[in-house]
Parts: sequence; C-alpha cells; structure tokens
Amino acid sequence: MLNSFVIFDTKPLGVELSALGIRMAWACHEKGFDVKLVFSEEGVWCATQKSGYHAAMIQKLLDADAPLYCRKKCLELRGIDEKDIIEGIEIIEEDEITDLCLDAETINHF
Repeated sequence: MLNSFVIFDTKPLGVELSALGIRMAWACHEKGFDVKLVFSEEGVWCATQKSGYHAAMIQKLLDADAPLYCRKKCLELRGIDEKDIIEGIEIIEEDEITDLCLDAETINHF
C-alpha cells in the first residue's frame, strides 16, 4: 500500500480539478497518510487569501497540521506577492520540490 503522496494542484481557483486536488489531500491526510499538497502553476491562485470552498478546505488542512506548500517561482511568474498567500502555507524553492518528489511513493497532479 502507498503511504506517502505529493499532490500538485495546478488549476486556478474556481476550477473543479483544483478543488479535487485539495479534497484528495484532505482525504489522504484524514486516513493517516503522509501527504504534501503543493500549489503550482495556476494553482497558486488557490493559495491566495480568498474566501470560499477552497480557502475553507485549505484552512481545515492547516488546522490538522498537514504540510502545504506554494512554489515561489510560480508566484513570481504571476506577480503574486508572498504576503497574499494564506498564512501557514510554506513558500518553497524549486530544489525543495525535487526533494518532496523523491521522498514520496506517488505523485498526483490535478
């Protein structure tokens, strides 16, 4: 059985696939799996301080001590300031992404 997951959420806020990535991370975390959720590409918009379903699920994950990350390069390419990211989401560099992936048994992309 797989025990560790990295989930990349790459779709923008409001797109069904972005919500599915967050929900998968929540379900895996609640079942005791080692899961790391990474907001990447257009998915970094989901990590911005907004209200609604995405923000509520992200906050549930943060409250449950799930590790959430946002790619710094993707923020920069979209002109998003780090201070606009939901508190508790860690901003990481590209080399840290590689380490997360190498340590995981499976990588999922939404």
